[in-house]
Amino acid sequence: MKGMGWVLIAMLILISSCGRELNNPFDPKAGSPREAYFAYGLDRFNSGDFKGAKEGFRKSVEVDPTFALGHAGMGWSSLFSGDPIIAIAEFSLALQNQNDLPDALLGLAAAALAVGDYEKAESNAERLISTFSEDESKLIFADKPLERGYLILAESRFYLGRYSDAISAIQKLDSELRLDPSDDKFPEKFMEELTRLREGIEGEEGS
Repeated sequence: MKGMGWVLIAMLILISSCGRELNNPFDPKAGSPREAYFAYGLDRFNSGDFKGAKEGFRKSVEVDPTFALGHAGMGWSSLFSGDPIIAIAEFSLALQNQNDLPDALLGLAAAALAVGDYEKAESNAERLISTFSEDESKLIFADKPLERGYLILAESRFYLGRYSDAISAIQKLDSELRLDPSDDKFPEKFMEELTRLREGIEGEEGS
């Protein structure tokens, strides 16, 4: 999840090349304060410094409380810091301001899955899948969002006890996969396949 959205590359280069600090975003070369704080947060996020990332994103939404990407950044940083409850709140704020933001839809689905709110996980994964462009291979905060959406959809439906629907979702990632809900070992086999597909996605991302 270290990918950087191409739409922000030029902004990051502009800001980082001049050595500006978080507390001084008002340099004319830094762009708007909101953009400077967000760029700082994204840089920290991509470096694995989620505490620093949250500080940058927090300041960006203090400047502009309607800044959906700033709230999404807060959500992802909180999720990776082990606080899915805060993440859910931030992703929800992001969607209040931009109801089709893919970064927030995927994040909310992942955070909901983490806390066992499978209905919310399923509904937001479905929204992501229905609105996401297949031409896009990554978001600002995550690679392979469509694949991740189907994984969340499959897992949430599995825990909701809707095994056939779960199989349909996982088959979007492997059309040759055959699982039988009547098999006594179905739960173990399903989770094995889910883990295999997830590890495959993570492996492709790291390569």
